[in-house]
Amino acid sequence: MKLNMKLLPGVYSVVQVKDISKINFEKFKESFFNLCITDDEVSVLLNEEYSELIDEKINEEKGFKCLKIEGVLDFGEIGIIAKISGILAKEEISIFVVSTYNTDYVLVKENKIAHAIHVLKENQINISEISTQVLC
Repeated sequence: MKLNMKLLPGVYSVVQVKDISKINFEKFKESFFNLCITDDEVSVLLNEEYSELIDEKINEEKGFKCLKIEGVLDFGEIGIIAKISGILAKEEISIFVVSTYNTDYVLVKENKIAHAIHVLKENQINISEISTQVLC
């Protein structure tokens, strides 16, 4: 299977929050964001430009660029993230991964994204130009 990825526009933050009831998610509707709620924490991944809209932050890690795996991935497909993470781990590039029903998103720190794209391309992973908009 030929793997294609797309670099999404913007720079992203991962924010750990105390209370999501005060977050107006309508403001994020035309940008990639992810909300994860567990019994231990609440985390929001969002475009940095919207980070200031979140009150009561516990922690925030800024400066991620996002690569989206193109197409719909079947749940039976094995090793896609392992392949990508293995390539990047050899170059000491850490990643943050978010999965949705259809696909996966690989986030890399902004200062490492050029190197990450270079090594992924060297390993036959196609990276397309920046998308103009993502709706989730």
